Amino acid sequence: MTATPLATPDRSAMLRRRAGRRVRSYGAAVVAMAFALASVTREGHAQTTVQSVLTSTVLVLALRPLDFAIVLPGIAKTVDAVDPHGGVLELRTDPTRQVRIALTLPGVILSTGGVFLPVAYGTSDAILATSFNPSIGTRFDPNAPRVACANPSTGSIFLFLGGRVLPRPTQRRGQYAGTVIANVTYTGVAC
Repeated sequence: MTATPLATPDRSAMLRRRAGRRVRSYGAAVVAMAFALASVTREGHAQTTVQSVLTSTVLVLALRPLDFAIVLPGIAKTVDAVDPHGGVLELRTDPTRQVRIALTLPGVILSTGGVFLPVAYGTSDAILATSFNPSIGTRFDPNAPRVACANPSTGSIFLFLGGRVLPRPTQRRGQYAGTVIANVTYTGVAC
């Protein structure tokens, strides 16, 4: 898979349109699912994709998958949240209300044969920003809930996610998949 530049306004708009076509209505709960894929041989590939979800007040859009690119047995591979391979979600919320974002992160991603590939998320592997620019955002630990307010003019919050795969020296080749769940709720606090 080729790396894409972080985003220009035109690229960002195109990604939102494409993600908007995959929107589903779930009522009151907000859940975004990400699937991590990895091919492991002497070299391999790992990637996440995200499903967009719509509720009555919050829209979660998948703008870019978390992509570990080449993965080799026994060699850990890290993707930073600001990297062009880092995953990106856009949360469209009421800009006058604070939201709480809690991620459920898998400790392993699994192959179709049931073999697992360990994955970890460090204390600064996520970034929240009010525009599609992680360099102006705030790093945080994706293992802990975070509160945020949306951009007052757009109603958007962007979540950038990185991580680290930890293949064993004897890691079997194959495709691996896991799920990341983003649960977004209003806190009741005004922004």
